[in-house]
Amino acid sequence: MDNNHAMAIKQDNSLWGWGYNYYGQLGNGKTSSVQSEPIKVLDSVKQVAIGTNHTLALKNDDSLWGWGTNAQGQLGIGSTSTSVTTPVKIMNDVKQVSCGRTNSMIVDKNNVLYACGGNNYGQFGNGSITGTAETFPIKIMEDVKQVFCGPYHTMIIKNDNSLYACGYNSSGQLGIGNTSTSSSIPTKVMEDVKQVSCGLAHTMIIKNDNSLYACGSNSNGQLGIGTSTNQYTPLKIMEDVKQASCGSYHTVILKSDNTLWCVGVNSNGQLGLGDRIARNTPERVEIETIRSVFTCTTSTIVLSESLQVYGFGYNNSGQLGDGTTDSADSPKNINFESIILSDQIQMKNYPLDPVTVIATCNAIEKLEKFAIRSDIPPNTHITFEFSTDQESWKVFDFEKSEWIESQQAFDKAMTKKQVESLEKENIQWLDNKVFYIRIFMWTEDKHATPRIFGIDAFVNIYDDTPQVQSLGISYEMLKPDYPEVFVSKDDGQTWMKALPEELTQLEGQGEGKIRIKVVLSNGQELHGISYSWV
Repeated sequence: MDNNHAMAIKQDNSLWGWGYNYYGQLGNGKTSSVQSEPIKVLDSVKQVAIGTNHTLALKNDDSLWGWGTNAQGQLGIGSTSTSVTTPVKIMNDVKQVSCGRTNSMIVDKNNVLYACGGNNYGQFGNGSITGTAETFPIKIMEDVKQVFCGPYHTMIIKNDNSLYACGYNSSGQLGIGNTSTSSSIPTKVMEDVKQVSCGLAHTMIIKNDNSLYACGSNSNGQLGIGTSTNQYTPLKIMEDVKQASCGSYHTVILKSDNTLWCVGVNSNGQLGLGDRIARNTPERVEIETIRSVFTCTTSTIVLSESLQVYGFGYNNSGQLGDGTTDSADSPKNINFESIILSDQIQMKNYPLDPVTVIATCNAIEKLEKFAIRSDIPPNTHITFEFSTDQESWKVFDFEKSEWIESQQAFDKAMTKKQVESLEKENIQWLDNKVFYIRIFMWTEDKHATPRIFGIDAFVNIYDDTPQVQSLGISYEMLKPDYPEVFVSKDDGQTWMKALPEELTQLEGQGEGKIRIKVVLSNGQELHGISYSWV
């Protein structure tokens, strides 16, 4: 994109911004050319999208808010006021948003795509090209999963994961095989797509198999194909890619192993490679493992696995957020902790203090084993204790083959391997009781981020649904298959659909327990195979 301001969501869901603010795009009630340190803007935010000079934020209640420049009606608030400096509500029941230079694209919870703002290149995808501003969101099409905007072009992923493109196409950024000036009707590009990022005139596409494709302008090597030749259809660049983010003329790539790679123009150090030499093939940045990435016009900001924020590149408006306007050729620690960049899904950082989870099982006699799903880096440790009252904590003594009182010390608790090796008869004392599992995690490496995804209780039954007192589900573990989750509070007589993130709020009522089942995309129902507490 071609923005020079940045927005970030902290773990408490508060929204913060920094950088260029001439049009009030930071939403703090002021206008200024430089805001060099993060400032708080809004609470209860779960997603944010950034245009050239405007911002849209999706709150936890699914309401959409906007601020910044509005000369083309891109805020969708019914006017073309020049600047809006504080958040204004646009609409309810929104699922995802993306911003172009003068337009905004909105997907609601019914998978309907809306657009507002300028449509002078057909970027709405509604079959027309007009300079007339649309000041309220207008309906474009149905069956849309996600939308991604460049300054003047739009990429649309439908519910079947097929990718469509519309808008400006002077350099082949739509990937439709030609360089027609513009296309006002969405044209199919390819199948099996899960993520897109748009630069000024280039597009990066990640397929469901994590392969990365590129098309569009390549004058500065930003496609990473080893040349400076434009590409009119998507060309495969590399495998095992988790995320890609495009600046105006550079591209930042996060691989599945959390290594960071950059390519393209580097006149302001935006590649983070310690020099200002452009690259036409991706080169790895020497930095700790990275969680998510975000780009401005000529600068880059990344969030590490240890929740440190780094910035590099141009900084004339304070867009690096480090309190200065000094550019950086190498990653510079911003010291702004625990944020999620752009519209990335929030990933919980589990603290090193003890964590307690609650569980119960109504079929303990059929329980085969426990299993721990975790991501434990080197020099990081995890141990467990069990209790039925949260006062007396127990560990299993494998030499005596009996449960003993814990000594309340992490090195006296049970290791992951020991918990998983418990025999069936060792856990009968938990039969039909609410029990608690206390988790200790600690690390010798300040950059490590130990994470526990869940504790699975594997039950040797396929015709019944275990009951749980309360539960949580790790969304990132379920997301690849997009399963549907159903809950029942009347012993399986009736079922209600639930979102994975809602399950942590469910509790058993009275003597009843909650039953859950998972229905996969192929229609298969999972009953009693395993369930998890996180």
